[in-house]
Amino acid sequence: MVTYILQTYPDMARKGTMGIIPERLNGHSLRRNKTMHLLRAGVNLINIRNMLGHVSIQTTEVYARADL
Repeated sequence: MVTYILQTYPDMARKGTMGIIPERLNGHSLRRNKTMHLLRAGVNLINIRNMLGHVSIQTTEVYARADL
């Protein structure tokens, strides 16, 4: 259902706006963007790891390195 929503409603919203909503929008992009916002807001990496469900902190650190 999330995929359907992310494919249908952004297309409708794009009709009235130019360039605000990216062409490629999926569940993973929402997850990645939220993670980056949390990192920039100073949320502890351990808390982000727990939210994402990662077993290893090294997996979560990929986001931290990407933010540099």
